[in-house]
Amino acid sequence: KDNIKHLHVAWTHQPGDITQGLQATPIAVDGIIYYAGSFNRVFALDGATGDEIWHYYPVIKDGVEKLPTAPYTRGVAVANGMVFIGTMDGRAIALDQKTGKEVWKTQLVDTMKCGCLFTSPPLAVKGKVIYGSTQGGIAARGGGIFGVDQKTGKQAWYFDPVLEGKEHWGTNSFGESSAKYAGVGAWHVGSYDPELDLLYWGTSNPSPWFDWAAPEDGPKGYLRKEGSGARPGDNLYSSSVLALRPDSGELVWYHQEH
Repeated sequence: KDNIKHLHVAWTHQPGDITQGLQATPIAVDGIIYYAGSFNRVFALDGATGDEIWHYYPVIKDGVEKLPTAPYTRGVAVANGMVFIGTMDGRAIALDQKTGKEVWKTQLVDTMKCGCLFTSPPLAVKGKVIYGSTQGGIAARGGGIFGVDQKTGKQAWYFDPVLEGKEHWGTNSFGESSAKYAGVGAWHVGSYDPELDLLYWGTSNPSPWFDWAAPEDGPKGYLRKEGSGARPGDNLYSSSVLALRPDSGELVWYHQEH
């Protein structure tokens, strides 16, 4: 409380479009600030002055901005001379850290088909960059966790929370038929333990999330008879913490919280 009087604004930077607000956490590396704004616009700024070093404005597919989880972004990752971002139209993009020029871009999900996209920053680990997508709660296949090669942009692996649980179909998961339309997001960035070589990633609620997808014994007829809705059973691996190998996406363990 004794030094608060010394705080003052040193500089400001305006990203332009701020639809749905500025939600990204800036990253500081060697005196340079990297951050992202609405419509996945990426900026590199001088940390001392706020002067813009470069900016990158991706061309976004028309219509995506109407989705409820667009067009905001929660940030970028910086590693090995590149800046990585996941976009509102379902792409993974790598930029040169010094110039902001595209190094590669890879389409990971069909956003207009599945309603899924990338809102959070990826996680750069061991030559991979890991992207977790939204799913949106709609009745459509999509969502999950993607491992992408940092140098080439090629998809190395994909963890689909619905289909990875297919050995449980008909017993305690989605059910074989509903798996054609179900999805699970993994939209928030995970973390990595280098000693155990494990990624920890949280997954979202299962979709579709409508009332009629649940058991019957809830209040005021809110729920249906167990097993009769669109999503019978426990819906692995939704609403869970997953431990994955970053090299392969192999599931080591999971804890389903709901």
